[in-house]
Amino acid sequence: MLQEVPINQLLPGMKVAKTDVGWEKVRYWQGPFTIQTANDIVRLFESCKSVFIEIEGDDDSETSTDNQTPNVGSQPQQSAAKAEEKQTVSQATEKPVEPQGTEKPVTPQAPAKPVAAKPTLVKTESAKETLQRKISVEFAIASYHNTLNELSECFTQLQQGQGIDDKPLQESVKNLTLSSMAHPETLSMICNLKENNQSLEQKSLDVAVLSLMFGQALGMKGKALHRLAMAALLHDIGMLKIPDEILNQKQTLSVRQRQLIQKHVELGCGILKHHPGLSHLRSIVAFHHERHDGNGYPNRISGRKIPLEARILSIVTTYEALTRNRHFSEQHSTTHALSKLYALRNKAFDGPLVEQFIKAVGVYPVGTLVKLNNGYTGLVTEINLSHRSRPVVQLLYKPDGRTLNNGSNLDLKHNRYSKIQVTKTLQPESLTANTLEKLRKNLGFNRQRAA
Repeated sequence: MLQEVPINQLLPGMKVAKTDVGWEKVRYWQGPFTIQTANDIVRLFESCKSVFIEIEGDDDSETSTDNQTPNVGSQPQQSAAKAEEKQTVSQATEKPVEPQGTEKPVTPQAPAKPVAAKPTLVKTESAKETLQRKISVEFAIASYHNTLNELSECFTQLQQGQGIDDKPLQESVKNLTLSSMAHPETLSMICNLKENNQSLEQKSLDVAVLSLMFGQALGMKGKALHRLAMAALLHDIGMLKIPDEILNQKQTLSVRQRQLIQKHVELGCGILKHHPGLSHLRSIVAFHHERHDGNGYPNRISGRKIPLEARILSIVTTYEALTRNRHFSEQHSTTHALSKLYALRNKAFDGPLVEQFIKAVGVYPVGTLVKLNNGYTGLVTEINLSHRSRPVVQLLYKPDGRTLNNGSNLDLKHNRYSKIQVTKTLQPESLTANTLEKLRKNLGFNRQRAA
Protein backbone atom coordinates (compact mmCIF):
# COMPACT_ATOMS: atom_id res chain seq x y z
CA MET A 1 0.00 0.00 0.00
CA LEU A 2 1.31 3.43 -0.99
CA GLN A 3 0.72 6.73 0.80
CA GLU A 4 1.69 10.18 -0.44
CA VAL A 5 3.81 12.07 2.09
CA PRO A 6 5.24 15.64 1.84
CA ILE A 7 9.03 15.77 1.94
CA ASN A 8 9.03 17.66 5.23
CA GLN A 9 7.22 14.77 6.93
CA LEU A 10 9.61 12.03 5.87
CA LEU A 11 11.63 10.09 8.42
CA PRO A 12 14.70 7.82 8.21
CA GLY A 13 13.67 4.21 7.52
CA MET A 14 10.71 5.01 5.27
CA LYS A 15 10.60 3.17 1.93
CA VAL A 16 10.14 5.51 -1.03
CA ALA A 17 8.33 3.76 -3.89
CA LYS A 18 7.91 6.71 -6.29
CA THR A 19 7.98 10.51 -6.45
CA ASP A 20 5.56 13.16 -7.63
CA VAL A 21 7.88 14.11 -10.53
CA GLY A 22 9.01 10.64 -11.61
CA TRP A 23 12.48 9.12 -11.19
CA GLU A 24 13.94 10.81 -14.26
CA LYS A 25 13.85 14.21 -12.49
CA VAL A 26 15.35 12.95 -9.22
CA ARG A 27 19.09 13.62 -8.91
CA TYR A 28 20.39 10.94 -6.55
CA TRP A 29 18.13 7.93 -7.12
CA GLN A 30 16.69 6.20 -10.21
CA GLY A 31 14.23 3.93 -8.43
CA PRO A 32 12.71 2.86 -5.09
CA PHE A 33 14.96 3.22 -2.04
CA THR A 34 14.90 3.39 1.76
CA ILE A 35 15.71 6.69 3.48
CA GLN A 36 18.88 6.11 5.50
CA THR A 37 19.68 9.52 6.99
CA ALA A 38 18.30 13.01 7.29
CA ASN A 39 20.62 14.01 4.43
CA ASP A 40 18.55 11.83 2.11
CA ILE A 41 15.50 13.85 3.08
CA VAL A 42 17.32 17.10 2.42
CA ARG A 43 18.38 15.87 -1.04
CA LEU A 44 14.79 15.07 -1.95
CA PHE A 45 13.90 18.71 -1.34
CA GLU A 46 16.01 19.54 -4.40
CA SER A 47 13.87 17.48 -6.77
CA CYS A 48 10.31 17.07 -5.55
CA LYS A 49 7.61 18.16 -3.12
CA SER A 50 6.21 14.77 -2.12
CA VAL A 51 6.85 11.05 -2.46
CA PHE A 52 4.87 7.85 -2.15
CA ILE A 53 6.01 5.53 0.62
CA GLU A 54 5.22 1.91 1.29
CA ILE A 55 2.92 1.43 4.29
CA GLU A 56 2.97 -1.95 5.99
CA GLY A 57 -0.30 -3.28 7.36
CA ASP A 58 -0.73 -3.09 11.12
CA ASP A 59 -1.01 -6.62 12.46
CA ASP A 60 -1.95 -5.38 15.92
CA SER A 61 -5.68 -4.83 15.63
CA GLU A 62 -6.03 -4.07 19.33
CA THR A 63 -7.09 -0.51 20.03
CA SER A 64 -6.50 1.43 23.21
CA THR A 65 -7.54 4.83 24.47
CA ASP A 66 -4.25 5.30 26.27
CA ASN A 67 -2.30 5.59 23.05
CA GLN A 68 -2.79 9.20 22.20
CA THR A 69 -1.27 9.03 18.72
CA PRO A 70 -3.47 9.85 15.74
CA ASN A 71 -4.38 7.20 13.16
CA VAL A 72 -2.34 7.43 9.99
CA GLY A 73 -5.26 6.82 7.67
CA SER A 74 -8.12 9.27 8.14
CA GLN A 75 -9.60 9.37 4.63
CA PRO A 76 -13.03 7.98 5.57
CA GLN A 77 -13.41 10.63 8.24
CA GLN A 78 -12.37 13.34 5.84
CA SER A 79 -14.79 12.11 3.19
CA ALA A 80 -17.62 12.07 5.68
CA ALA A 81 -16.76 15.59 6.81
CA LYS A 82 -16.74 16.82 3.20
CA ALA A 83 -20.08 15.12 2.49
CA GLU A 84 -21.59 16.77 5.54
CA GLU A 85 -20.18 20.14 4.49
CA LYS A 86 -21.59 19.68 0.96
CA GLN A 87 -25.01 18.83 2.35
CA THR A 88 -24.96 21.92 4.57
CA VAL A 89 -24.03 24.17 1.65
CA SER A 90 -26.75 22.61 -0.49
CA GLN A 91 -29.36 23.21 2.16
CA ALA A 92 -28.27 26.81 2.53
CA THR A 93 -28.53 27.54 -1.21
CA GLU A 94 -31.89 25.81 -1.55
CA LYS A 95 -33.48 27.88 1.22
CA PRO A 96 -36.03 30.26 -0.32
CA VAL A 97 -35.15 33.94 -0.26
CA GLU A 98 -37.59 36.09 1.67
CA PRO A 99 -39.18 38.90 -0.42
CA GLN A 100 -37.97 42.36 0.51
CA GLY A 101 -41.17 44.23 -0.44
CA THR A 102 -42.26 46.24 -3.51
CA GLU A 103 -40.37 49.40 -2.73
CA LYS A 104 -37.36 50.37 -4.79
CA PRO A 105 -34.43 48.50 -3.36
CA VAL A 106 -31.66 50.49 -1.79
CA THR A 107 -28.15 49.52 -0.95
CA PRO A 108 -28.11 48.26 2.64
CA GLN A 109 -25.87 50.22 4.98
CA ALA A 110 -25.41 47.47 7.57
CA PRO A 111 -24.30 49.88 10.31
CA ALA A 112 -23.56 47.06 12.68
CA LYS A 113 -20.98 45.65 10.25
CA PRO A 114 -19.34 48.52 8.33
CA VAL A 115 -17.86 47.22 5.12
CA ALA A 116 -15.18 49.87 4.89
CA ALA A 117 -13.83 49.27 8.36
CA LYS A 118 -10.63 47.24 8.57
CA PRO A 119 -10.92 44.23 10.85
CA THR A 120 -8.98 44.40 14.08
CA LEU A 121 -6.84 41.33 14.56
CA VAL A 122 -6.74 40.22 18.15
CA LYS A 123 -3.98 37.75 18.94
CA THR A 124 -5.03 35.10 21.36
CA GLU A 125 -2.29 34.13 23.77
CA SER A 126 -1.47 30.43 23.67
CA ALA A 127 -1.10 28.28 26.76
CA LYS A 128 2.66 28.13 26.16
CA GLU A 129 2.90 31.92 25.84
CA THR A 130 0.96 32.31 29.09
CA LEU A 131 3.41 30.00 30.86
CA GLN A 132 6.37 31.83 29.35
CA ARG A 133 5.02 35.06 30.81
CA LYS A 134 4.85 33.47 34.25
CA ILE A 135 7.95 31.27 34.09
CA SER A 136 11.27 32.76 33.09
CA VAL A 137 14.12 31.01 31.34
CA GLU A 138 16.15 31.52 34.52
CA PHE A 139 13.51 29.65 36.51
CA ALA A 140 13.57 26.79 33.98
CA ILE A 141 17.36 26.54 34.25
CA ALA A 142 17.19 26.60 38.05
CA SER A 143 14.49 23.91 38.08
CA TYR A 144 16.77 21.62 36.06
CA HIS A 145 19.65 22.06 38.52
CA ASN A 146 17.35 21.75 41.53
CA THR A 147 15.89 18.49 40.27
CA LEU A 148 19.38 17.09 39.71
CA ASN A 149 20.38 18.08 43.25
CA GLU A 150 17.26 16.62 44.85
CA LEU A 151 17.56 13.38 42.91
CA SER A 152 21.20 13.06 43.93
CA GLU A 153 20.17 13.62 47.57
CA CYS A 154 17.55 10.85 47.32
CA PHE A 155 20.08 8.44 45.87
CA THR A 156 22.58 9.32 48.60
CA GLN A 157 19.97 8.70 51.30
CA LEU A 158 19.19 5.30 49.83
CA GLN A 159 22.84 4.28 49.55
CA GLN A 160 23.34 5.25 53.20
CA GLY A 161 20.53 2.95 54.25
CA GLN A 162 18.09 5.78 54.97
CA GLY A 163 14.52 6.21 53.81
CA ILE A 164 13.89 8.54 50.87
CA ASP A 165 12.40 11.94 51.62
CA ASP A 166 10.59 12.35 48.31
CA LYS A 167 8.72 15.59 49.08
CA PRO A 168 11.53 17.96 47.93
CA LEU A 169 11.95 15.85 44.79
CA GLN A 170 8.21 15.92 44.10
CA GLU A 171 8.22 19.70 44.41
CA SER A 172 11.21 20.16 42.12
CA VAL A 173 9.57 17.90 39.50
CA LYS A 174 6.48 20.12 39.55
CA ASN A 175 8.70 23.07 38.65
CA LEU A 176 10.56 21.00 36.04
CA THR A 177 7.26 19.98 34.44
CA LEU A 178 6.07 23.59 34.21
CA SER A 179 9.48 24.63 32.87
CA SER A 180 9.33 21.94 30.20
CA MET A 181 5.94 23.21 29.08
CA ALA A 182 7.15 26.83 28.95
CA HIS A 183 10.75 26.45 27.71
CA PRO A 184 11.31 22.98 26.19
CA GLU A 185 14.05 24.35 23.92
CA THR A 186 16.09 25.56 26.89
CA LEU A 187 15.95 22.21 28.66
CA SER A 188 16.80 20.36 25.45
CA MET A 189 19.81 22.65 24.99
CA ILE A 190 21.03 21.90 28.51
CA CYS A 191 20.75 18.15 28.00
CA ASN A 192 22.68 18.22 24.73
CA LEU A 193 25.43 20.61 25.85
CA LYS A 194 26.02 19.34 29.38
CA GLU A 195 29.40 18.07 30.48
CA ASN A 196 30.10 14.38 30.07
CA ASN A 197 28.59 12.92 33.24
CA GLN A 198 28.18 9.18 33.71
CA SER A 199 26.22 9.47 36.96
CA LEU A 200 22.91 7.69 37.36
CA GLU A 201 21.15 10.88 38.44
CA GLN A 202 22.32 12.79 35.35
CA LYS A 203 21.20 10.02 33.01
CA SER A 204 17.84 9.76 34.80
CA LEU A 205 17.26 13.52 34.60
CA ASP A 206 17.94 13.54 30.86
CA VAL A 207 15.41 10.72 30.45
CA ALA A 208 12.90 12.74 32.48
CA VAL A 209 13.34 15.86 30.33
CA LEU A 210 12.90 13.86 27.12
CA SER A 211 9.89 12.06 28.58
CA LEU A 212 8.24 15.36 29.50
CA MET A 213 8.69 16.68 25.96
CA PHE A 214 7.39 13.45 24.50
CA GLY A 215 4.46 13.32 26.90
CA GLN A 216 3.41 16.85 25.96
CA ALA A 217 3.54 15.92 22.27
CA LEU A 218 1.15 13.06 23.07
CA GLY A 219 -1.26 15.41 24.81
CA MET A 220 -0.44 14.58 28.42
CA LYS A 221 -1.09 17.25 31.02
CA GLY A 222 -0.96 17.95 34.74
CA LYS A 223 -0.77 14.90 37.00
CA ALA A 224 -0.10 12.55 34.07
CA LEU A 225 3.02 14.52 33.09
CA HIS A 226 4.19 14.70 36.71
CA ARG A 227 3.73 10.94 37.15
CA LEU A 228 5.66 10.27 33.92
CA ALA A 229 8.53 12.54 35.01
CA MET A 230 8.77 10.92 38.45
CA ALA A 231 8.82 7.45 36.91
CA ALA A 232 11.52 8.57 34.47
CA LEU A 233 13.69 9.92 37.29
CA LEU A 234 13.39 6.69 39.30
CA HIS A 235 13.15 4.07 36.55
CA ASP A 236 16.70 2.83 37.22
CA ILE A 237 16.76 3.31 40.98
CA GLY A 238 17.41 -0.41 41.35
CA MET A 239 20.84 0.14 39.75
CA LEU A 240 21.97 1.52 43.11
CA LYS A 241 21.88 -2.07 44.37
CA ILE A 242 24.14 -3.37 41.56
CA PRO A 243 27.92 -3.50 42.31
CA ASP A 244 29.87 -0.63 40.75
CA GLU A 245 32.52 -2.96 39.33
CA ILE A 246 29.86 -4.49 37.07
CA LEU A 247 28.25 -1.18 36.07
CA ASN A 248 31.64 0.37 35.26
CA GLN A 249 33.09 -2.67 33.50
CA LYS A 250 34.46 -1.82 30.06
CA GLN A 251 34.67 -5.41 28.84
CA THR A 252 31.73 -7.34 27.45
CA LEU A 253 29.47 -8.50 30.26
CA SER A 254 29.09 -12.20 30.95
CA VAL A 255 25.70 -13.90 30.90
CA ARG A 256 25.65 -13.95 34.72
CA GLN A 257 26.52 -10.26 34.91
CA ARG A 258 23.77 -9.36 32.45
CA GLN A 259 21.27 -11.36 34.47
CA LEU A 260 22.37 -9.52 37.60
CA ILE A 261 21.92 -6.12 35.92
CA GLN A 262 18.46 -7.12 34.74
CA LYS A 263 17.50 -7.62 38.37
CA HIS A 264 17.60 -3.84 38.79
CA VAL A 265 13.94 -3.74 37.70
CA GLU A 266 12.85 -6.01 40.54
CA LEU A 267 15.15 -4.26 42.99
CA GLY A 268 13.80 -0.86 41.98
CA CYS A 269 10.19 -1.93 42.46
CA GLY A 270 11.15 -3.25 45.88
CA ILE A 271 12.57 0.14 46.86
CA LEU A 272 9.49 2.03 45.64
CA LYS A 273 7.17 -0.38 47.45
CA HIS A 274 8.46 0.77 50.84
CA HIS A 275 7.89 4.47 50.12
CA PRO A 276 4.18 5.42 50.11
CA GLY A 277 4.74 8.56 48.05
CA LEU A 278 6.46 6.56 45.32
CA SER A 279 4.81 3.14 45.37
CA HIS A 280 2.32 4.07 42.62
CA LEU A 281 5.25 4.32 40.19
CA ARG A 282 5.93 0.58 40.36
CA SER A 283 3.43 -0.15 37.57
CA ILE A 284 5.60 1.91 35.22
CA VAL A 285 9.08 1.00 36.47
CA ALA A 286 8.26 -2.73 36.37
CA PHE A 287 7.65 -2.65 32.61
CA HIS A 288 10.14 -0.14 31.18
CA HIS A 289 12.39 -2.94 29.82
CA GLU A 290 9.54 -4.92 28.29
CA ARG A 291 9.39 -4.85 24.50
CA HIS A 292 6.56 -4.66 21.98
CA ASP A 293 7.39 -8.09 20.51
CA GLY A 294 7.65 -9.79 23.91
CA ASN A 295 11.45 -10.10 23.91
CA GLY A 296 12.03 -7.79 26.85
CA TYR A 297 12.42 -8.50 30.55
CA PRO A 298 11.62 -9.45 33.26
CA ASN A 299 8.20 -10.89 32.29
CA ARG A 300 8.29 -10.88 28.45
CA ILE A 301 5.05 -8.92 28.24
CA SER A 302 4.15 -7.60 24.80
CA GLY A 303 2.03 -5.05 22.92
CA ARG A 304 -0.63 -2.99 24.66
CA LYS A 305 -0.28 -5.08 27.81
CA ILE A 306 2.64 -2.80 28.57
CA PRO A 307 1.40 0.46 30.19
CA LEU A 308 1.63 3.56 27.99
CA GLU A 309 4.13 5.28 30.33
CA ALA A 310 6.39 2.23 30.23
CA ARG A 311 6.22 2.14 26.42
CA ILE A 312 7.23 5.79 26.41
CA LEU A 313 10.16 5.12 28.74
CA SER A 314 11.37 2.16 26.69
CA ILE A 315 11.74 4.45 23.65
CA VAL A 316 13.23 7.38 25.54
CA THR A 317 15.75 5.33 27.53
CA THR A 318 16.96 3.61 24.37
CA TYR A 319 17.41 6.94 22.59
CA GLU A 320 19.23 8.40 25.58
CA ALA A 321 21.54 5.38 25.80
CA LEU A 322 22.39 5.57 22.10
CA THR A 323 23.22 9.29 22.18
CA ARG A 324 25.09 9.29 25.51
CA ASN A 325 28.87 8.96 25.71
CA ARG A 326 29.30 5.65 27.60
CA HIS A 327 32.54 3.90 28.42
CA PHE A 328 31.35 0.53 27.07
CA SER A 329 29.57 1.49 23.85
CA GLU A 330 29.81 3.84 20.89
CA GLN A 331 28.03 7.20 21.05
CA HIS A 332 25.69 7.69 18.11
CA SER A 333 24.49 10.87 16.43
CA THR A 334 20.89 11.90 16.98
CA THR A 335 19.94 11.06 13.40
CA HIS A 336 21.55 7.61 13.65
CA ALA A 337 19.76 6.95 16.95
CA LEU A 338 16.40 7.99 15.47
CA SER A 339 17.03 5.75 12.46
CA LYS A 340 17.69 2.77 14.75
CA LEU A 341 14.48 3.45 16.67
CA TYR A 342 12.53 3.71 13.45
CA ALA A 343 13.96 0.42 12.20
CA LEU A 344 12.75 -1.27 15.41
CA ARG A 345 9.19 0.12 15.31
CA ASN A 346 6.49 -2.55 15.64
CA LYS A 347 9.25 -4.90 16.78
CA ALA A 348 10.96 -3.79 19.96
CA PHE A 349 8.86 -0.63 20.28
CA ASP A 350 5.32 0.58 19.74
CA GLY A 351 5.35 1.73 16.11
CA PRO A 352 3.05 4.80 16.30
CA LEU A 353 4.80 5.95 19.46
CA VAL A 354 8.20 5.77 17.75
CA GLU A 355 6.93 7.93 14.91
CA GLN A 356 5.47 10.44 17.36
CA PHE A 357 8.75 10.53 19.30
CA ILE A 358 10.75 11.31 16.16
CA LYS A 359 8.34 14.13 15.34
CA ALA A 360 8.60 15.44 18.91
CA VAL A 361 12.40 15.65 19.13
CA GLY A 362 12.95 16.53 15.46
CA VAL A 363 15.46 15.23 12.96
CA TYR A 364 17.94 17.68 14.48
CA PRO A 365 16.92 18.27 18.13
CA VAL A 366 17.52 21.63 19.78
CA GLY A 367 21.08 21.74 21.09
CA THR A 368 22.47 19.60 18.26
CA LEU A 369 25.74 20.78 16.72
CA VAL A 370 25.66 20.64 12.92
CA LYS A 371 27.96 21.12 9.96
CA LEU A 372 26.48 23.00 6.99
CA ASN A 373 27.35 22.50 3.34
CA ASN A 374 28.72 26.06 3.17
CA GLY A 375 31.42 25.08 5.66
CA TYR A 376 29.94 26.84 8.69
CA THR A 377 29.39 25.08 12.03
CA GLY A 378 26.29 25.92 14.01
CA LEU A 379 23.96 25.05 16.86
CA VAL A 380 20.30 24.09 16.36
CA THR A 381 18.25 26.54 18.41
CA GLU A 382 14.75 25.80 17.12
CA ILE A 383 12.84 23.07 15.27
CA ASN A 384 10.67 23.99 12.31
CA LEU A 385 7.60 21.81 12.76
CA SER A 386 6.63 22.16 9.10
CA HIS A 387 10.19 21.55 7.84
CA ARG A 388 11.82 19.20 10.36
CA SER A 389 15.01 18.79 8.35
CA ARG A 390 15.36 22.59 8.08
CA PRO A 391 15.95 23.89 11.63
CA VAL A 392 16.99 27.30 12.89
CA VAL A 393 20.79 27.29 13.26
CA GLN A 394 22.98 29.73 15.18
CA LEU A 395 26.35 30.03 13.42
CA LEU A 396 29.38 29.42 15.65
CA TYR A 397 32.38 28.91 13.33
CA LYS A 398 33.39 30.15 9.90
CA PRO A 399 34.56 27.61 7.28
CA ASP A 400 38.17 28.45 8.17
CA GLY A 401 37.52 27.58 11.81
CA ARG A 402 37.45 31.13 13.15
CA THR A 403 34.93 31.75 15.93
CA LEU A 404 31.88 33.92 15.35
CA ASN A 405 31.28 35.87 18.56
CA ASN A 406 27.79 36.96 17.57
CA GLY A 407 26.80 34.47 14.94
CA SER A 408 23.62 34.94 12.91
CA ASN A 409 20.57 32.71 13.27
CA LEU A 410 19.69 31.07 9.96
CA ASP A 411 16.13 29.81 9.56
CA LEU A 412 16.74 27.16 6.93
CA LYS A 413 13.08 26.89 5.97
CA HIS A 414 13.26 30.32 4.28
CA ASN A 415 13.77 30.35 0.52
CA ARG A 416 16.87 32.56 0.73
CA TYR A 417 18.64 29.71 2.54
CA SER A 418 17.32 26.97 0.26
CA LYS A 419 20.80 25.99 -0.91
CA ILE A 420 22.14 25.64 2.65
CA GLN A 421 21.87 22.12 4.04
CA VAL A 422 22.92 20.20 7.13
CA THR A 423 25.57 17.69 6.11
CA LYS A 424 26.27 16.03 9.47
CA THR A 425 25.91 16.33 13.23
CA LEU A 426 28.80 16.85 15.65
CA GLN A 427 29.52 16.06 19.29
CA PRO A 428 29.93 18.91 21.82
CA GLU A 429 33.57 17.90 22.27
CA SER A 430 34.23 19.10 18.71
CA LEU A 431 33.84 22.72 19.86
CA THR A 432 36.70 24.67 21.32
CA ALA A 433 36.79 24.85 25.09
CA ASN A 434 36.04 28.60 25.03
CA THR A 435 32.98 28.24 22.80
CA LEU A 436 31.59 25.33 24.78
CA GLU A 437 32.21 27.12 28.05
CA LYS A 438 30.43 30.22 26.76
CA LEU A 439 27.39 28.23 25.68
CA ARG A 440 27.25 26.38 28.98
CA LYS A 441 27.64 29.62 30.92
CA ASN A 442 24.71 31.13 29.04
CA LEU A 443 22.66 28.10 30.06
CA GLY A 444 23.52 28.59 33.69
CA PHE A 445 25.67 25.52 34.28
CA ASN A 446 27.40 27.41 37.05
CA ARG A 447 24.17 27.71 38.99
CA GLN A 448 23.39 25.07 41.56
CA ARG A 449 20.10 25.90 43.20
CA ALA A 450 17.27 28.35 42.75
CA ALA A 451 16.87 31.08 45.28
